[in-house]
Amino acid sequence: MKNAFLVILLSHICFFAFAQSSLNEAERDSLRQRKKEIKEVKKMMKAYRKTGVIPVTEVREPYLEKAESLPKTTVKWEEEIYDFKKIKEGDEVVHVFSFTNTGKKDLYITNVKPSCGCTIPAWPSQAVRPGEKGEITVRFNSLGKMGIQNKVITVIGNFEENVRFPLKITGEVIPEVDFEEEKPAEQNQKRQ
Repeated sequence: MKNAFLVILLSHICFFAFAQSSLNEAERDSLRQRKKEIKEVKKMMKAYRKTGVIPVTEVREPYLEKAESLPKTTVKWEEEIYDFKKIKEGDEVVHVFSFTNTGKKDLYITNVKPSCGCTIPAWPSQAVRPGEKGEITVRFNSLGKMGIQNKVITVIGNFEENVRFPLKITGEVIPEVDFEEEKPAEQNQKRQ
């Protein structure tokens, strides 16, 4: 495998060296780009031989590129953090984050990424026109969760400041037994 790679690499280098003299400017630019790519491959192979791990380059997600390429607009959120207080384990919390497109361009939400699989978002698939309201519904499932919970929901869209906007849900998940014990104590405090 290594030998085959080296033979291909050397044949490309020889071809580029002999062919470069009869190329036009566009072909020379293409050749320069290929040489850069070959240098990168060599660097990756060197790192692989040294560590046994193939280096990974950053992969740009299409929804992020789309949000960055669209005309920017501004958004006003009714709230950015929702505290569901205390719930018992296994309960599900559903909350709606409302917003208004306050800019002059259509708002496109290209993706919404929760920080955990226990949180499921739903968002508008169509553009939100200037002056219109929109909603992002977030469903948090507390099954298997205990204690203080802080979940971030990253909204990706053509926002003016930054294409990523964080929303948060927070609260405490209490085991069902502890939850039942706390209820009478809370009721006594309310009566006083």
